[in-house]
Amino acid sequence: MSKAKTKVVIVPCSGIGKPYGTVSREAAYIVTEELRPDRTQLVPLSLLVLGDPQARTTVAESVAVTIDGCKLACSTKMVKESGGTVSKDIAVLDVFRRHRDLKPLGIAELNPEGLKLARVIAEEIARQVDDLAARVPGSSTPRKEEFFSHKERAIEPSDIPSEATERAVKTVTESPEDFGVRKTNVLQCEESGVTRIKDEIRILVSGW
Repeated sequence: MSKAKTKVVIVPCSGIGKPYGTVSREAAYIVTEELRPDRTQLVPLSLLVLGDPQARTTVAESVAVTIDGCKLACSTKMVKESGGTVSKDIAVLDVFRRHRDLKPLGIAELNPEGLKLARVIAEEIARQVDDLAARVPGSSTPRKEEFFSHKERAIEPSDIPSEATERAVKTVTESPEDFGVRKTNVLQCEESGVTRIKDEIRILVSGW
């Protein structure tokens, strides 16, 4: 895939026989075929599970939004295992809890409430896609390397107490799994006394 044409990858749940899995796939179709067809691309979870080379390459070179139908979060896990970056993981059950009136029923064909729930999720994803595009000036489809370059920011010691900086970086570096990040996601740059921290751990410094 040409990096210039990289789109936000949408990976829905492939759970068969479950209404919430059907909702996730319906939401993915709405986003990729109706709401943001020019900015998104659907990648079936089954291809990642089977180790399809093209699907794995597409995911590895792109920013992804995953839609999980249950707590197993298979879509999110497989994207990460395939070398992809999950910018947002959406759990259908969490969205349903915010919209109790939209109880999904049916498998091969969703009831009206299930279709409405799928559209709510699709619209949430569309907003996320727009937000990702906005992070990369002059681009409507953020490439992975551009996405990360704009997520990173330099934090000057004069802005943040050095003791707090050292404590936060030390905590995340020693126990990255507690924060859902890999050690490679924690970047330290000693030159000029600047510490660079990715957005994945920004919550640690938000209160400084």
